[in-house]
Amino acid sequence: MAGFSVKVCVEMDSARCATLERNRPSWKVLNTDLCTVSSQTILEHAGLRRGSEFIVSGAAPCSSFSKAAFWLPNRFQPYQHDPRRRLLYELARVIVQSRPLAFVVENVASLIYSTNMRYFEHFLRIIRKAGYSASWRVLNSAFYGVAQKRERVFIVGLRDGRPFDFPKPTHGPSSLKGVKPFVTSYQAIGDLDDGFVDVSEKPRGKWGHLIDLVPPGDNYLFFTKERGYPTPIFRWRSRYWSFLAKLDPQAPSWTIPAHPSYYGGPFHWRSRRLRIAEVKRIQAFPDDWDLPRDPSRAWAALGDATPPLLSKLVGRQLARYLGS
Repeated sequence: MAGFSVKVCVEMDSARCATLERNRPSWKVLNTDLCTVSSQTILEHAGLRRGSEFIVSGAAPCSSFSKAAFWLPNRFQPYQHDPRRRLLYELARVIVQSRPLAFVVENVASLIYSTNMRYFEHFLRIIRKAGYSASWRVLNSAFYGVAQKRERVFIVGLRDGRPFDFPKPTHGPSSLKGVKPFVTSYQAIGDLDDGFVDVSEKPRGKWGHLIDLVPPGDNYLFFTKERGYPTPIFRWRSRYWSFLAKLDPQAPSWTIPAHPSYYGGPFHWRSRRLRIAEVKRIQAFPDDWDLPRDPSRAWAALGDATPPLLSKLVGRQLARYLGS
């Protein structure tokens, strides 16, 4: 979408490889673990030489860097030693050894939190020692025309050492001059709403009945003493933000997670779970993007992704720097 052609992809999840092959049959997809493949092998599959005119774009798995892990009772400590964190360094290895013109790396914004900062800073040291610039910024997709508040850190580096200026926001609050208004949830998925809610689409169990009471744009905090609820049910900030979170049709969606908990949103403003077609729209994917038939796998594939519209804008900015 940004004008580049994809020569090769490396992905270890076979279901996601199959998704790429169905949607982009011209791409060469290597179904393998990046840790086990050499940079030279990747270049050979791409038909490229070290140091020639190409870019590397990638993202290490974000699960172990995500702030959602902080809320797992007695389980964050293992996440601090999650071997998947080292894939950030494997990505640096490929960049340093293959010597692209530039690179784009993306991950959750919590990569720069104090708990994860040592990984982030070590990645930057590796890259800068190899002579690359490494400009970074946290971008919120809602400010770039995506109907979703989704913060991600982008790191862009150039082999010639130039700093990179990220694209300026194109959207913002209606009070902000010079940009378009945020794209709302209703603008993104309103035409997909058939008004029907199946019982299977609503959460049940201990807290399921509460979703009908949550106002659009709110979450479990609605039921706290601090918010004036007459018979408080939850303590302030005792749950993760997505617990019973419901979309406001007149605002961008909250972040779409890859693996929402049973009571985790965002839920539709009709108090039901979002449908895959709606998640596609909120993530700025094409309606015809072919996904795994299993709904949980389809949702995870979308929730793990960077919204293509945001990727396109960063890619186009990089293309300008490279004179393409």
